[in-house]
Amino acid sequence: MKLEIKLSDLGRSLMSRDIGEKAREQLLGVMEETRKITISFEGVFMISNSFADECLGKLIKTIGLQRFKECFEVSGLVNTSIELILKRAIKQRLAADQN
Repeated sequence: MKLEIKLSDLGRSLMSRDIGEKAREQLLGVMEETRKITISFEGVFMISNSFADECLGKLIKTIGLQRFKECFEVSGLVNTSIELILKRAIKQRLAADQN
């Protein structure tokens, strides 16, 4: 079974750690129920570094990068700035854990 989580349900601008935590908990909650989960950014036009770290950075820290790739796919990135913020947050979170 495939599932899509639409982050736009949380807002068009995702700017806080609180929203990031809520999204991460939602993703973790459905992770074992489905084989592949799409994290959709369609309709989201802005995210903060804090949201990206809290949502995906900490999610990947918790389950590991390989498990993340097995369980999740990201879609609907409407602009490169969101993609860059996500990549930077993940890279920084993983680098911090290696020190």
